[in-house]
Amino acid sequence: MNADRAAWGHIAEESLAKWWLHNNPGWHLNVARRGRAEIAYTNDDLPFPNMATIDRRAMNRKYGTTSPERFHIIECKTAMTMNDWGRPMNRIPSHTIT
Repeated sequence: MNADRAAWGHIAEESLAKWWLHNNPGWHLNVARRGRAEIAYTNDDLPFPNMATIDRRAMNRKYGTTSPERFHIIECKTAMTMNDWGRPMNRIPSHTIT
């Protein structure tokens, strides 16, 4: 992958996250970090060491403190052309899934 394309995608995350917030009132992103940074996520219930870096974690307090609907994972992705991403209903690129 081209370094400039990777940098562009990373820099675009903040504006994409703001666009998501604009279209989803009532939600907040990465509250402790003011919505501006990726966060590391681990699941201690898994039987092996693990960690994933997610672009943003959305939280909506209207769901209370225990509902699983309270949180959403937001991944912000960019593509230079439709060939990079694919047409609607195509598969997600493997580097995005992993």
